[in-house]
Amino acid sequence: MALTRICVLLLYFMVLCATVWSTQQRQFRSFSSWDNFHRQIQRYGDELEAMQRRAEELATSTGGQIKRLWNGAANHFQNVFDKLQLPLGDGREVEGELDSGVDSMGNLPDLSSQYPDSGLSNRPVFDPTVVVVDTRHFPTPGLNTYHWKFPDNFNAMVRFRSRNSWWQGPNICEEKEEINEQEVNVTTYAPKGNTTETVKVEYEHFTKCKETETSYICITRIRTKDVNKTYIVKRQCCHGFMRLPDASGCLELDLKDIVETMTDLGTTRFVELAARIGLEPKLREDNFTIFCPSNEALIDYEEDTVSNEIPSGRVYRSTDLQNILNGHITEGYLKTGDLEDELVLMSVRGNSGIRVNIYNTPEKIVTANCARIVKANNYARNGVIHVVDTVLPIPSQTVADIISSDPQFSTLKQLLSEAGLVQTLRDLRGHYTLFAPTDAAFLSDAVQPKLLEQLLKGDGCVSTILKNHILPNVLCSTAIPHHAGTINLLDKYLTVTRNEDNKLFVNNIQIIARDIVGINGIVHIIDGVLVPSQADSVTTSLEKNKMIEIVDLIDTAELRSILDSMKNATFFVPSKKAIQALPEGMKKGLKENPQKLRELLMYHVAQPIVHSCKFHNNQMLKTKIEDKEIRINIYSQFTGFDNRVTAQCARVVSYDNDICEGTIHVVDKVLIPPKKTIMDQLEEMEGFDILVHLLRETGMDERLRLGYGPFTLLAPKDEAFSKISESVLSDIYKEKEHAENLVKLHVLPSLKHYLMYSKCK
Repeated sequence: MALTRICVLLLYFMVLCATVWSTQQRQFRSFSSWDNFHRQIQRYGDELEAMQRRAEELATSTGGQIKRLWNGAANHFQNVFDKLQLPLGDGREVEGELDSGVDSMGNLPDLSSQYPDSGLSNRPVFDPTVVVVDTRHFPTPGLNTYHWKFPDNFNAMVRFRSRNSWWQGPNICEEKEEINEQEVNVTTYAPKGNTTETVKVEYEHFTKCKETETSYICITRIRTKDVNKTYIVKRQCCHGFMRLPDASGCLELDLKDIVETMTDLGTTRFVELAARIGLEPKLREDNFTIFCPSNEALIDYEEDTVSNEIPSGRVYRSTDLQNILNGHITEGYLKTGDLEDELVLMSVRGNSGIRVNIYNTPEKIVTANCARIVKANNYARNGVIHVVDTVLPIPSQTVADIISSDPQFSTLKQLLSEAGLVQTLRDLRGHYTLFAPTDAAFLSDAVQPKLLEQLLKGDGCVSTILKNHILPNVLCSTAIPHHAGTINLLDKYLTVTRNEDNKLFVNNIQIIARDIVGINGIVHIIDGVLVPSQADSVTTSLEKNKMIEIVDLIDTAELRSILDSMKNATFFVPSKKAIQALPEGMKKGLKENPQKLRELLMYHVAQPIVHSCKFHNNQMLKTKIEDKEIRINIYSQFTGFDNRVTAQCARVVSYDNDICEGTIHVVDKVLIPPKKTIMDQLEEMEGFDILVHLLRETGMDERLRLGYGPFTLLAPKDEAFSKISESVLSDIYKEKEHAENLVKLHVLPSLKHYLMYSKCK
């Protein structure tokens, strides 16, 4: 019995270990979280003390064997708890010393052995040629060890040793911002039949923190009936101090002015040019952030300018030295942790900006006007220097102006105007990437002459084609290592690749000039046209998908031009198997009678465009045949899951294949236009005399003839009635009530109203 108790206690102890281990996975960032955590640890300690007292009693009463068992278990769990590391978040000391890395004399540890290549010692001296950058993209909290000590007398003692996160150590500067926002009514919508219910959220309080390589930022959002505020707290190394990996706080640097720091970095050509135009005194005294080209980049730029050999991607450039240098400089102290994607900084040039873009490929890449930062966060006494791999282009035009001012884009310029996209690409608040086809690209064999003719007339889905060339973000070529996918204004993917010869392609069309920087985005010049499937005509789309059988019927009926020119149309196209399943006699008769074939095909066309997200049960769609409709039905065991959709009882097997001015739904049968009511159809069919008689006697024939419904009739043949006994059949004939009950059992009303519940864009 005693051994059983000991085993139970050990099992409980293991559960407690697992609980503490689970707790250590959480990150406690606020004081309130710490208090909860502290209380929880105290509770664990109380439970352990009670366990140990009980274990001592059992060990004393059962002899040395059980005591040795307990000692072994205690040593084992001591090792387990020694390995537990708990993030305590705010770094407060609990029943132990704060392990800050400072010895009893107050001296900093010798960092030279820990960072042998950094040149750091007890009083670190800044070496500008060495930049230590934390490249982690996500927060990694400081680790704090939780120790459990088990002496021989079983008395548990708990000791904490915590280490501050780097942003809680010395030499940290804190910036606080309070934003009073206008009251915003947040509403949510939930479907309730055909109506919506509005729910107002009246309370909100949350804090979200993120860590960059140079800062720790917490955003607190508070909203009540009376308060609507956002608090932003940013902690970072004070200027003149630098963060080191796995160190608490920031270490002091021996800083020089910007000119001396750039000289130490080896960017001497920029310094020489600055001295030539009298810019050096300002660089020594004023506070700047400089995106400084390397010597090689500046020398290449000067040689290209002198020889008039302007490389790909640098078509628009200034030769004014004052403008060039000022275009690389912005005021203030900006580390990479302060930069955000699509942030535009005003340069000291005054009328041009420096656009910052950040990519994770998964390597983190930061660019300024598409020039890649290759050496970041080089601190000077009066600023910060980021070394870039090329001279920054100086943007002076919008994306639209770049196109309109270049004669090689005359066709594209006209089409942008036809599509109403000029003002979009001229919006100064935008950030676009345009893959721009040249005039020669539109005249290439890859573009059908008929398509180009339609485009120039404003037809042929010109807007769709051009939106396929535009991204709603800036994609610099340096962000493409080998392969990248990006979404355009059609919400469709474009694939950008770089081959072994450093050539770039978008959807297999070559980019012949890259990174032409504008005020509101960039332009890449391409030698082809990106025609999306959404811009195909209906027959072109069918041909691309090898649905030759239906295309042959369309050509036989001479409907190609009519169908291709239709706008706002929904096409229910029979699949290849559906056409093959038609009786040979029927196919032969249709081909011999083009008018009948034309009517059959036009019955498959409805207007307007209806995507599957708008389908509902017993929906009637008007077709191009007068007074003829297509009935949509939806069947599902559970609303919104595994829906089966039919059109005139033909199953829809492929939805929402968008084309120019329309969409295609593929069905598994040819749709036959209905010509008669259920009752008319039944009267013409052989073998249903008894059912027809009963329908007439009960008056149900009028309901099935006059357009009531919709109904589904389960029609038993005469031979089915012959299986009923004569006495029962006689009662049905004699008693009208019996006949009505029997008939109603075979007439089904419409099914429950279902929506597809997929989201329409």
